[in-house]
Amino acid sequence: LNGMIVKSKLKELWQDFFIKRQNWRKEGLARLSVLQQASSMMICGEDLGSVPDEAYVVLNQLGILGLRIQRWPPGGGPLLKDDEYPYLSVSASSCHDCSTLRAWYDFDDPKSAHKLYSEQLGKGVAPPVCTDVASQLIIESVFNSSSMWAIIPLQDLTDMWGDLRGNDPREDAINRPGETAGCWSWKMRMTLNQLNHRGDFNNFVAKLVERAGRFSTL
Repeated sequence: LNGMIVKSKLKELWQDFFIKRQNWRKEGLARLSVLQQASSMMICGEDLGSVPDEAYVVLNQLGILGLRIQRWPPGGGPLLKDDEYPYLSVSASSCHDCSTLRAWYDFDDPKSAHKLYSEQLGKGVAPPVCTDVASQLIIESVFNSSSMWAIIPLQDLTDMWGDLRGNDPREDAINRPGETAGCWSWKMRMTLNQLNHRGDFNNFVAKLVERAGRFSTL
């Protein structure tokens, strides 16, 4: 009980210092404006984790894209639906700091993954594991999002295709925050040249992107 009280007090202190006492809007506008002026590139902010509400206001005011991982809606709550992504954002099925889509489905949070499949996507009873078809349907929903950009990690793309999958999706994570072993060492199982010659897979991905209205082959 004492430990829980101490933890609660420490959380209150952190919230007071990190959220209430900092002038995130003023500092954010000043520093991010400099970045915008220094380059003509489009900027995307990694606004994941514990983010002050003011940060979203600043990013929107400056027209800077945020990052939206389907399983991590800002502020918690239900998983993001296709039309709930802000236009000024990049939608993604996973990122470098979390497990792949397939690992999340099979190991991290099967309950939420099954709910996404059956209720949000309306595909009926969810398979017990993330099959290649399940991956295809979920990835297509990310492509269909209302975000300006949809960027899918290569591991999630290849998990849509049976013979391109690895044996254990947990080995496909790039980084595991708080750990050191095995981080930043992931490598593709084939060369880009080999993948480029997989016309069946590449044509399938192209069709997904085209159906989402993100590019046309015409």
